[in-house]
Amino acid sequence: MGRKQLQKLRKQQYLHIIKSCEYKNELDEMAKRIVNLSKAAPNEATIESNFDCELFAFFRNTFGELGFEYNPIKEKSLNTARNVLNGRADTAIASLIIEFKQPSTLNNEKQRKKAINQIKDYMKATSLESGETCQGFVTDGVSGCFLQFSDDDYEIEKFYKITGETLDRIIQCIVQVKLLALNAKNLVDSICNTPSNNGIGFKIAHSLLDIVTNNIHPKTEMLYDEWRQLFNLAHDDISKQQAIIDRRKSLEICFGKKFTAIDDEYKALFCLQTAYAIIVKTIAFKVLSQARYNTSLINFYDSMDMESEAMRMQLSDLEDGAIFIQYGITNLLEGDFFSWYTNDRQWNSTLADNISELYEILSRYADTAVITSLSKSQDFFKELYQTMIPGAVRHSLGEFYTKKWLADSVVEEALVDVDDNWKALDPCCGSGTFLTVLIDKIIKTSQKRGEELLDEIISRVKGIDLNPIAALTARVNYFINVANYIDSNKQLEIPVYLGDSSYVPKEVLVDGVRCLQYTITTIKKPIDILVPESMVENTSLFSSSMNNVETHIKNLDTDSVYNTFISLVAPEDLTETTRANLKDLAEQLVALESRKWNGVWARIITNFLTTANLGKFDIIVGNPPWVDWKSLPSGYRDKIKSLCISRNLFSGDVVTGGINLNICALITNVAAQNWLSDKGIIAFLMPEPLVFQQSYEGFRNLYMNDDERLFFYKFVNWNKAGHPFSPVTQKFLTYYIGHNEVDYSRGVSTISYVKKVRNNIDDIEVLDVECTFEKENNLLATCHPEKNFFTYVDSEETANKYRKMSGESVYIGREGIEFYPQELMVFTVADVETPKGLTALTNIQNKKSKYRVPSRTVLLETKYLHPMIKGKDITPFHVECSNYVVPFPYEKKNPQIPIARKRLSGIAPNLAKYYQSNKKLLVEQTGYNDRIIGKKEAEFYALARVGAYSYAPHYVTFRDNTKWAAAVVSEFDTGWGGEKRPVFQNHAVSICENGDGGFITLDEAHYICGIMNTEIVAKYMMTSSDSRSFPIRPRVKIPKYDAANIVHKRISELSKEAHKKYNNEDQIKEIISEIEELYLSIL
Repeated sequence: MGRKQLQKLRKQQYLHIIKSCEYKNELDEMAKRIVNLSKAAPNEATIESNFDCELFAFFRNTFGELGFEYNPIKEKSLNTARNVLNGRADTAIASLIIEFKQPSTLNNEKQRKKAINQIKDYMKATSLESGETCQGFVTDGVSGCFLQFSDDDYEIEKFYKITGETLDRIIQCIVQVKLLALNAKNLVDSICNTPSNNGIGFKIAHSLLDIVTNNIHPKTEMLYDEWRQLFNLAHDDISKQQAIIDRRKSLEICFGKKFTAIDDEYKALFCLQTAYAIIVKTIAFKVLSQARYNTSLINFYDSMDMESEAMRMQLSDLEDGAIFIQYGITNLLEGDFFSWYTNDRQWNSTLADNISELYEILSRYADTAVITSLSKSQDFFKELYQTMIPGAVRHSLGEFYTKKWLADSVVEEALVDVDDNWKALDPCCGSGTFLTVLIDKIIKTSQKRGEELLDEIISRVKGIDLNPIAALTARVNYFINVANYIDSNKQLEIPVYLGDSSYVPKEVLVDGVRCLQYTITTIKKPIDILVPESMVENTSLFSSSMNNVETHIKNLDTDSVYNTFISLVAPEDLTETTRANLKDLAEQLVALESRKWNGVWARIITNFLTTANLGKFDIIVGNPPWVDWKSLPSGYRDKIKSLCISRNLFSGDVVTGGINLNICALITNVAAQNWLSDKGIIAFLMPEPLVFQQSYEGFRNLYMNDDERLFFYKFVNWNKAGHPFSPVTQKFLTYYIGHNEVDYSRGVSTISYVKKVRNNIDDIEVLDVECTFEKENNLLATCHPEKNFFTYVDSEETANKYRKMSGESVYIGREGIEFYPQELMVFTVADVETPKGLTALTNIQNKKSKYRVPSRTVLLETKYLHPMIKGKDITPFHVECSNYVVPFPYEKKNPQIPIARKRLSGIAPNLAKYYQSNKKLLVEQTGYNDRIIGKKEAEFYALARVGAYSYAPHYVTFRDNTKWAAAVVSEFDTGWGGEKRPVFQNHAVSICENGDGGFITLDEAHYICGIMNTEIVAKYMMTSSDSRSFPIRPRVKIPKYDAANIVHKRISELSKEAHKKYNNEDQIKEIISEIEELYLSIL
């Protein structure tokens, strides 16, 4: 007999015993014996001995053949809270502690309280040691009291006389510790088999990928295509962004194979999400039945030996969601994109074996409640999701899952500014961390209990997410966290919806009727929706009616679909036009079904329209996706671009379309417009650059559609908090936004949390913020007379000081050239004898690069080679030449367009041949360059950011990130090509033009450089940026150089002197101090 069969038999025998009358009768008799013996016992040792003898004999006689034994650890040593020395519990069995007392010591309330406090310390120590919930029992052999410790909290019951039921609870505790507790950590270990990550979750994903690769059914292909469309993935997603590259690599590692096509990568992600969904749904049913019936209605022991077809049918019923509706949860599962595997054309024996193994693993878990009345809410599946879905995949989608302690801190800070009966929304809820925190807050403060408390939670805490797998997870998490308050079989809708918080149904007037307008893009054709708002006014009725609509669609019954729609609309809203629109929607849905292209649309429409009618919220909290505009799939960019333009969110780079805009900025604006109450606040975790960068100038105005304006009224800075999203090190803030006007020039209150030395926050979900971090108070203020970016200041006085020198420089900066791929375009000089006019070069190598260009030495024409200056070469008053060389096939007479191939072949044949032999790789890089160059006739080796300014005699060059430093550079002797003008790589910005369009003089260059290196300018620039990107046009007043002005001339002379003494720190400090004094005098 195999291991599974033995486990199954053992479980069946155990259940048969504990349900028998003989078992209950024997426990009653044993309870009487224990009570009688305890009453006559001279001391607690005798009581303990009698108790142990009875239980030992009972286990031996009743459960001996099953392998269950009573082997308590006597006088177990524990590190208790009240005593530095080790405390000792009388009896400990795994996570059950029994403390024995003499009858005379439990006679009154004071004595009982003392005994309870003693066992509480033992329980806490045991729980911290095991990481599990701990049970406790205090007894004198006559009466006893049960306790439970979980999440740093205790549940204490009353003292009752020992009966057979008392002993049954103790026996169940002892037996259940042989089984696994159903919690987040155990799930990850058993499903994923960390750290190898080759557990059953990944086996299921592999089987699913094999199916969709080799045997995909048309219905599955439809669901996959629509998942990709809804998930904002597209076949034309050819982004070269590193995040996309990392995503592909991580999926290849996960599946142990190379993906040659983009579609292969997406299918892998689809299968990984499907495998995760199967696990979550199966556990959801176990928890649902546990909450409703105190036992799992799926017998995993029986199911793991189920015939393949019977297993498929069982899972098909589960996926349909009808089984959950029968048990009163109307929207827990909704027949989503991940049910495709139950199609009889897709199901196979390998997948059945995988599911059987999953059932076997789940059979090891105890049938006990996941969340008890004392448990704090928890994001039950976050750890499983983060283990199964690789980090690079999540990060490429902008998913940075929030630790519970961080979410709690964001919410706590927000609650200070709202009334007690707040309503809250997380519009990008992910797996539900913020929702669980919000639920916790209500449980902690509400006077209600049972279903009254349940109703309060559901009416006050809601969530939305665009990711179908996140919406599923959040919904199941939400249910698990409120399941303990379900007292009856009444219907329950979990208020978590699939929806796009950047693209919400639009309110329009049709024949004077308020309507919702929305378009859902499908592969076949868009579904155009224009329905009266009253249709979705009652969200529960709308949801249940749409369940009926699904049946009518499957029956191709257009009239019944239409009539159901009509029944939901207020009579006064049924005009000729609105009726026609409803008829059109019904026909669209039935037409999709007739073409075998339906199955999910009715429920998707239900979710998306419901998001437009959630009402207004006092708190909108969360961690919206952090995805730059350039990293969004092109189809989705096009979809939301008009929305960004209409909301005036784009600023800055008109050529590339607001290339640094982050999708979280749009979500903030849309969320405020649609869901924020008149006195409500937003509290979002978002990247720090939103307060600095020019791209977010429109966003920072926080204008709404009705010309109303919101204001940032508080920031919390997490930059020194130890990277809460580790390994991601992106700097971020909590942005608190409200309706009350704020004078930004006086500064916005900013709290900075600084991690204390030796405090570890890695992989920790719950911690004490006050104990873990130091707190610093400062301000973010606007100091520029015309721009709305913020600057960190310690006081209003500092802000006023910066305000004096903040402004627009008359000198514009030019961003450096992008030489990509660097392995082809950047060289070092090789020590090789060469003919006249040629220079021997070796292309550089970069181990981290995605390109695999071999190192080789080439001979190129010296005339078209120039030394290259990188950003890191620049220090105050000095450029350290890095010996990098780049080809520059341009001429002064036509500065923006490279020399044509035909002519280049005549005057520089080696360089022309080099370009031609590497054309394929170079062409891949020119899409972005072409947009900036804007010249169709440009050759494939054209470079971006080249012009007349590339031929200036003198430059002020400065770094555009990390450190603020400027230096003057002109032509210099290269050693390999004589005097050469340098070119600047993309992180080295240069100034070479005066305000009149001419080139700056050498004296003028030093004047500019001197001002830029002053301490006040350096501090201002560093505190007005995240240091990843400084503006290329300095945000400080630099008056135009006047050769007749003695102060200007003196600054220029001091800069020249500083260039000679650049490595003498003390002298440089003196020079900078004098320049700063002179600079402030001319403002």
